[in-house]
Amino acid sequence: MKIQNKIYLIFIIVLTFSNCNKEKKPLSWNVDVIAPVVYGDLTIKDLLKDSILSVNSDNSIQLKFSSNVYRLNFDSIVKIPDTTFKTNYTIPFSAGITFSPGQTFISQPEDNVLGVDGAELVEFKIGGGSVNYSLRSNIPAEIIYEYKIANAFNEAGQNFSKTVVVPAANSSNSSVSGSFSLAGYSIPLTGVNQNWYNTLSTSIDVTLSASYPNDLLLSNQDSIFIENTLSNIQLEYAKGYFGHQVLPTVSETSKIAQMNSIIGGGIDLEQVSVDFKVINGIGVDAAFEIQNLTSISSSNTIPLIHPIIGSENHINRAYVVGETVFPTTFSSQFTSTNSNIENWIENLPDSVLYGINLELNPLGDVSGHNDFVYANSPFEVNMDVDMPLSFLANDLKITDTITLGAEKLKQLIKGKLNIEIDNGFPLEATLSVRNSSNNKELFSSTVITSADIDNNGLVTTSQISNHQISLLEEDVELLQENNQLIILITFNSPPSSNLIAVYDNYHLKFKVLTDFTYQNSIK
Repeated sequence: MKIQNKIYLIFIIVLTFSNCNKEKKPLSWNVDVIAPVVYGDLTIKDLLKDSILSVNSDNSIQLKFSSNVYRLNFDSIVKIPDTTFKTNYTIPFSAGITFSPGQTFISQPEDNVLGVDGAELVEFKIGGGSVNYSLRSNIPAEIIYEYKIANAFNEAGQNFSKTVVVPAANSSNSSVSGSFSLAGYSIPLTGVNQNWYNTLSTSIDVTLSASYPNDLLLSNQDSIFIENTLSNIQLEYAKGYFGHQVLPTVSETSKIAQMNSIIGGGIDLEQVSVDFKVINGIGVDAAFEIQNLTSISSSNTIPLIHPIIGSENHINRAYVVGETVFPTTFSSQFTSTNSNIENWIENLPDSVLYGINLELNPLGDVSGHNDFVYANSPFEVNMDVDMPLSFLANDLKITDTITLGAEKLKQLIKGKLNIEIDNGFPLEATLSVRNSSNNKELFSSTVITSADIDNNGLVTTSQISNHQISLLEEDVELLQENNQLIILITFNSPPSSNLIAVYDNYHLKFKVLTDFTYQNSIK
């Protein structure tokens, strides 16, 4: 028999037996593959937040950001508590009065005093909140309840006027309840005669339904109980006299979000200048005292030392033209010569502990009830940082997360990750890689050499190094569940290095390749 005929016969036999199996098993085999799964190209804008960096004309980097330390809450100046008004309306004649369909038999303007503490308001605009109403009637006919707030208008010029249909009472009182939104309405608070404050002028009209078929006799046995509650009032604007208020001392911690990517280590900065600004966006004179400003990092706390700490200062009120608010500003500068701001910043704070005392209207009602506050124009304290990014690094730790290709990871059995680092920073670095699922460290490198620099401290040549991570099967399983790795880069200035300026074109590039055993199969 010829060789090709023998091969053909063997193939037929194998195929026949394979078709006779009750259960087919997939044909599988292992394949060793080297493939790139992720590339990275990190500049200083990637390692730190891009929003805090600016590029100078020579491509050097300027560290520039503003951090809000304190903001006075609107509710701390003026707050409208929930207030309930109850009225029981009764026809004042025992003999009774006859009313025709469509005729109003109750028309009652009212002044309702709001329980506002410490302020005498003449006007406000409501951003959110409602009037919650509840009505009970023993009148045996359908009636129409209308609720108005005098001189209250929204931005469309519509007056606040709402109506509710109250069903006829039968063997028991009829009742209805609900709410009217007050959002967007500007409301005067000077009362019916427009010479008071904290006073909401309303009117209530009750009319016999025009659809009632007959005249109706009502007497002092007929009544309507009405309850209205101002609820959850959130103000956009308020005007009046906010009182001479000494606010409770505030001592709180404020996060510095711009430092989130720096998780440890230290730096030695060349020069530091921070503008400290108190911005008064409200129409009230104020006196303030900064009790402390403390830099807080994971390893240390450093209180600021500067003449402003512990001293009383004054700031004038903001003013308004039309609907545009023009804040006033109190400024002070923290420098290396008048404070310890250099050490304060070098602590790499992720938050600031501050204490502040604040007094409003220390001279009383000098505005004649023309104090004002807008929700979008607060009283606040900011720190503006603006300095060249030139420093010595000491275990400066910056972290990032990389995502591997998910599809290939599904078939992995075991293998290695090959990482190529191209260091274009004039800083030595070490690399740590952790599995994001369990934070297990998979790899920690030896020192990655800093880039070469010339006599002017500028990078001329980057340094390339290669590193390998061996993964166990359990490591691969975790990667398949969550295909992310946490990269931690620790920077140090080379020994005997001078202060190093960082430029926009400095890069740290990395390339991750898999050297894995895959399992392929055919079902």
